[in-house]
Amino acid sequence: KAEKVKGRDPDRWRRDAFGNVVFRKFVGCPGCNCYDYDHIFPYSKGGKSTLENCQVLRVSFNRSKGNKIEVSKTDLIQKSIKKTPYCRVLSGQEMDLIELSAFGNIQRDPEFHDSRGCSIQ
Repeated sequence: KAEKVKGRDPDRWRRDAFGNVVFRKFVGCPGCNCYDYDHIFPYSKGGKSTLENCQVLRVSFNRSKGNKIEVSKTDLIQKSIKKTPYCRVLSGQEMDLIELSAFGNIQRDPEFHDSRGCSIQ
């Protein structure tokens, strides 16, 4: 249920619940494009492991959220920035390099048409 990243293979790239870009192979690691599966209503407080109660969250956001139920987006962003101040939006070339390193190739979203006329193959 995570939102697609325009122009990217949705099996490799998605957006978390707050719009951060995350990479499929980076699950549970501490970096910028890493993610965790988060219980919206915390498991430790009786939350179920169901699709409706789970979301993809950048690791730094999930660690900042902890087992809190009500957390504002502003608080999560501020806490996340303190934990990972080096994180920024990746360029298309940087995303290509990550994808090439992890999968050995670059795949585009078949529904996306790149009108620039050139691409990295």
